[in-house]
Amino acid sequence: MRAWDYPHNPVRIRCDKCGRAGQYPKARFVEIVGRDTALPKALGVIAKDCPKANKPSHIVHDRCGAYYPDLTD
Repeated sequence: MRAWDYPHNPVRIRCDKCGRAGQYPKARFVEIVGRDTALPKALGVIAKDCPKANKPSHIVHDRCGAYYPDLTD
């Protein structure tokens, strides 16, 4: 799914590891991440200032846990 296809407005993002949470009007979210950006990659754009976001790939236990709470059950 691409950013433009996100089914909810606003776009809510949360991380249970650090407690950060926020939301963007869908139009602003698309403006920030790019219309055709895949949602997993869009999380990286939004959470780029997270100190856990840029951990080396072999460190999996302490990586950023950002997700879209409206897309989970």
